[in-house]
Amino acid sequence: MEGFRSAYLTIAEARARIEELVALSKSYWAEKPGAFGTTRDDAFPGKLVHIFTIQRQLPDRCHTIVSGILQDLRHALDQAASASVFALTGEDRRDTHFPLARTQADFQRLRPKLETIQHVDVVDTIARHRPFGDSNPLLYALTLANQSKHRRLIEATTHLSQRSCFMSGDLTKGEIRMIVPTVDTPRGDFAVLALSDEAVNAVVTEASMMLIIAFARDVDGLAGMPAPDTMLTLSSEVELIVQDIEAATRSVAC
Repeated sequence: MEGFRSAYLTIAEARARIEELVALSKSYWAEKPGAFGTTRDDAFPGKLVHIFTIQRQLPDRCHTIVSGILQDLRHALDQAASASVFALTGEDRRDTHFPLARTQADFQRLRPKLETIQHVDVVDTIARHRPFGDSNPLLYALTLANQSKHRRLIEATTHLSQRSCFMSGDLTKGEIRMIVPTVDTPRGDFAVLALSDEAVNAVVTEASMMLIIAFARDVDGLAGMPAPDTMLTLSSEVELIVQDIEAATRSVAC
């Protein structure tokens, strides 16, 4: 089934972008773009706060890479849905989209969009993956447009992280801080990812904010959340869904 092959190739393209992002992360931190400091913070009485300040701008192409990854993975799901339609009906319906939604109720509302597949087994296969945000933030990250989907991917990493985290502040005022427990600080202390005034202009997009958090995991002592790894997990999950749709389609077609 040629349409499914296209979906797998699109996933492979997304993984190539992820590899590029990881390489960019390593080179960025090799140039030591920031520094650690410690302070007391009124928001956390009695807690010693470790602050890592980003002082150098992120590479301009970071936003493009992240957007490309998410677009590729979203497109792969749409390709799989279209391939199923073609295999079962002979109709070239490239406007068939994989239904993603914020809640299960939204998913049920969008489900009729899959009626062109014309076989309940395939639609039920998709439904079993529960592709809506309240149970699967990774998949829901693909439903949002432009910068919003990057914000959702930040939230998705929270669900995967083994450590609790807290983010607050106003990005436009240079007050964003990412707070996570560190492995090498006394119990109850925090590590804070803060932005200098110079760096604020470089992180005016949610995509860049996500990348800063991703890069922070390479800093000694800061237990940042593995955003590139999260995207790799997302690519594997998308591939699994494509495989299941293909298997269900083949079983019906035969």
